Amino acid sequence: MADETGPPQPKYPPPKPPSPTTGYQPGPPPQPQPQPQPQPQPQQGYQPQQGYQPQPGYRPDVGRPPTQPPARWPLTIISFLCFFLVGIIAMYFSAQVSSRWHAGNTAGAQKASQMALLWGIVGIAIGLTIFFAALGSGGTSY
Repeated sequence: MADETGPPQPKYPPPKPPSPTTGYQPGPPPQPQPQPQPQPQPQQGYQPQQGYQPQPGYRPDVGRPPTQPPARWPLTIISFLCFFLVGIIAMYFSAQVSSRWHAGNTAGAQKASQMALLWGIVGIAIGLTIFFAALGSGGTSY
């Protein structure tokens, strides 16, 4: 029996070093680079959400014709029925909205619409106050 006392022999031959022509370098395999995602383009006419500041130089009203402000006729008629003196004033301003608009006075039409709203609310408030005061008195007069 032969006793082997020499260094152990590898079972398989060791790998050959890479040749200088292949350029192989041992190490971890290369990771694929992530592809950049395309950024969505902003749409024309985007309305900024509440709480956000609009972009500088962006005006959402550019290119659109102004719209006629509301004349508030239903409100002024109800105001006239509740308290006719104030209702007449509200009706005057409601009539002024369309005449000022057709004359080209956009700011005046907007102001007349706001005044019709104000006088309409005041007329309804006064009318309802008088109505409930009459109810509260019980309809008796001593």
